[in-house]
Amino acid sequence: MFESRWMPPALSETLAAVTQTASSAAAVSGDFDALLRVLDPEVKLTVDTSGGVVVTLGAT
Repeated sequence: MFESRWMPPALSETLAAVTQTASSAAAVSGDFDALLRVLDPEVKLTVDTSGGVVVTLGAT
């Protein structure tokens, strides 16, 4: 769950810039795992395969 917390404008802008840079780099390179780490470090990825269900918890 996302919790909104107040932070100083300079820190907020820096955090936004770092997040944008990291997410852009991950998207351009096609690194889906890196993009998920930027967007949600607590992500749960579930994949149905012929060998069964594979679940990855957290950033991989």
